[in-house]
Amino acid sequence: ITRVENRIDQLEQNRQADVARLEQNQQGLEQRLQAVMEKMESGLEAQRQELRAIGERTARIEGALTGPWNARNGETTSAPRMAPQEA
Repeated sequence: ITRVENRIDQLEQNRQADVARLEQNQQGLEQRLQAVMEKMESGLEAQRQELRAIGERTARIEGALTGPWNARNGETTSAPRMAPQEA
């Protein structure tokens, strides 16, 4: 009986040690995951800023090529009006 009780105690100690190791591994994984997520968010924000800058440059180039935009009729204000073609 003493050997069985000792074995049970040993198994319980092993189980507690395994649980402690698993908890440490889980904490380490959670920290690494958090670091990866923060790095990804930072990268995404940098891409958003770059895309905004590209969009602004594109708008400036388009504006330089087409002239000021008239939002009412969708034409540039410097575009000549075209006469209707006769059939």
